[in-house]
Amino acid sequence: MNCFDLHCDTVTALAEGKETSFDFKKTAIFENYTQCFAIWLSDGIAPEEASKKSDGYYSCFKGHILNCQRNGFEPILTLENAAILGDSIENLYLWKERGVKSVTLTWNGENALGFGSSFPDGDGLKIFGKEAISAMNECRIICDVSHINRKGFFDCLNLSKEPVIATHSNCKKLCAHPRNLDDEQIRALFSSGGFLGLCYYPLFLGNGDVFELVYEHIYHALELGGEDLLGFGSDFDGAKMDEKLDSIEKIPLLRSFLESKGFDEPLLEKIFYKNCKNFFNNVLHN
Repeated sequence: MNCFDLHCDTVTALAEGKETSFDFKKTAIFENYTQCFAIWLSDGIAPEEASKKSDGYYSCFKGHILNCQRNGFEPILTLENAAILGDSIENLYLWKERGVKSVTLTWNGENALGFGSSFPDGDGLKIFGKEAISAMNECRIICDVSHINRKGFFDCLNLSKEPVIATHSNCKKLCAHPRNLDDEQIRALFSSGGFLGLCYYPLFLGNGDVFELVYEHIYHALELGGEDLLGFGSDFDGAKMDEKLDSIEKIPLLRSFLESKGFDEPLLEKIFYKNCKNFFNNVLHN
């Protein structure tokens, strides 16, 4: 099978000397496997420390991940929390040169661009956030709206001339976590050509069997119009997963389960791979 995963925190885990759940060798069980590797920074980090840490994480990405390339395995570099940019658009162009394809504007808190999900009733994008959206459109970097608060979310959709992505967020109607998206947000995302990556993190799925919960979130997103704009952003190495779905070798088991629930092969190929591939190709290269 083929797989495209929109989000993991393996770079941070590797750089900090932690064990990782993402096993590069296991990508060999897939015909094609594309993984977005995020460089993540926590909230409240000072600009100098943000620059130093992110440079170290980038060195880790080059040293550990790019060296693991093989036929059929494609790593993609992303940023999680645009505090990495400080308050300078020039830093965005630097990361563009380094190969970054998407940027999550905030983490859960506040930064120079806007406010995360810890501020559900907070303001939208700040002036620098609006400037960053324009610059990202200009240099073909995808705007990632996972983590940003509701008002900031709609600011991104209204300001961006290119479709945006929520790389690792689930359906709030099924699990009322602040990080999930409500139906109005998801419909607006799909209507604008934006993309939703469903996350495996149990806290964002709800209580119950993890496979059944993933199925329910997929089904609901499909009802909202996501057949061609839906995929997965696992959040491996960024959150504690259920043991049934805590590493990439478990993904074929999830696919088999979804097939048993009535999803046919063409739809499964879309959700696990083709939709993500098409979205990235369309936004980055058109």
